[in-house]
Amino acid sequence: MSKTIRIGLLWHSLSSNNLGVGALTISQIMLIERLAKELNISPRYLLIGTQGSLDYTPEQLGDRVSTIRFSPKNLLSPKVSFRSELQSCNIILDIGEGDSFSDIYGMTRFVKLALSKLIAQGSSRPMVLSPQTVGPFTSPLSKRLASYLLKRSVRVFARDSSSLEFARSISPGAQIALSSDLAFALPIEAPTHHGTSDKLHIGLNVSALLYHGGYRKSNQFALKVDYRSFVLKLLSALYENDDAVVHLVPHVVDAAQDVEDDHKVNIILNSRFPETICAPKFRSPQDAKAYIAGLDFFVGSRMHSTIAAFSSGVPVLPVAYSRKFKGLFSDLGYKYTTDLAEIDSEDLLLSIVLEAIESRGSMKQDIERGMVQVRDRIAVYENFLTTELASLCE
Repeated sequence: MSKTIRIGLLWHSLSSNNLGVGALTISQIMLIERLAKELNISPRYLLIGTQGSLDYTPEQLGDRVSTIRFSPKNLLSPKVSFRSELQSCNIILDIGEGDSFSDIYGMTRFVKLALSKLIAQGSSRPMVLSPQTVGPFTSPLSKRLASYLLKRSVRVFARDSSSLEFARSISPGAQIALSSDLAFALPIEAPTHHGTSDKLHIGLNVSALLYHGGYRKSNQFALKVDYRSFVLKLLSALYENDDAVVHLVPHVVDAAQDVEDDHKVNIILNSRFPETICAPKFRSPQDAKAYIAGLDFFVGSRMHSTIAAFSSGVPVLPVAYSRKFKGLFSDLGYKYTTDLAEIDSEDLLLSIVLEAIESRGSMKQDIERGMVQVRDRIAVYENFLTTELASLCE
C-alpha cells in the first residue's frame, strides 16, 4: 500500500495568467508524480502563491490539489494559517515563481516572497528552493535577508551558474547546487501545425511589461533602447519579407493587468500590421508551447516563451532585460542571446535579429547540444528529490 505524503509547493500556481509560472508548476508536479510512482508514494499537493483566472490542473491529479493565495488579506485572516498549513506538509518546495527571489520587480514583491519563506522555515518542515534565479538584490537589506533565507534552506538549486555564484557570494555556507529550469521538461502532445510550409513562420513574443516601461512605466529595468520603438522597427522589417509570416505570441495573458497582458499589446500591434497572425489567448502553458513548437524561428522577451522554443528545438533569439536570460542560455553553450540593458542601438538589435534568422540552422544544432546539458542538470535536482522523498517513507 502506498504512503500518502503532503507536499507544499510555495510560489507555484495552476491558474496563473503568467504561463511561465504555470509551466514551472506543471513540470515540477509531473516530475514528482513520476518519482512518486517509482517510490510507491501517493502525493497530495498544497499550492501557495498567486492565483489567476485560468485553470490548467492536470486531470490525473483529481482532488489531490488544494490552493491558498498568499495575500495580505489572507495573512491577516483568522481563518487562514499559513504556518499550520505548511506544518501539515512533509516537505516544502519553493520555486519562487522562477525569478521573483529578487528585488528588481520592486520591494513589495520581494517582501512578500521573503515573508512566505520565513513562515515556511518556521514551520519546522524541510524547505527546498527548487531551481530558480537567485537575485539580483539592489538593496543591502534585501541582500542580508536573502542570505539568511538561503542558509536556512535545506538545499538551494540555482538554475544558472550566475545565480549559483551570486548565491554563494552572499550566503557562504548555504547548501547550494546547480540545476536548470524545470520548464524545459514541460510535456506537450504535438506541435501546432501552422500551414503554408513554403513560408517561414516567425514567432514574436512582445513583453507587455517591457512595452509599458515596467510596473512604474518609467523604464523600470533600465533598458538602453526604447523597447516599444524597437518592436515597431522589427515588425516593419519582418513585414517587408514576403517569404515570412509573423505570429504575435503572448506568454502572459492577464486581462486584469494591462501592464502585464501580452495579448492586449498584440492586438494593438496587429491593428498596425494586419498581415501578422495574432496567436490566441492560450488556456495553458502546454497550449502556448505547442503553438511555439510549430514555428520555424522565435524571438521572445518572456524567458519562458524562449524556453518553450528552445526545448522544442525551435531556433530562438532571447531578447533579455535581466541577467537571468544570459545566465541560463550561456550555461548551455547557446550564444544567441541579446540584452536590452547592454545594447544601446535599435539598429544593432535589429541586425542581430535578422542575422539570427539567417543562422537558424546552426542555432538548431546548438540547441540539440544544449538540451543534453539541460537533462543532466535537471537530473541533479531529480536525484536529490528522489532521496528526500524516499526518506519520508522511512
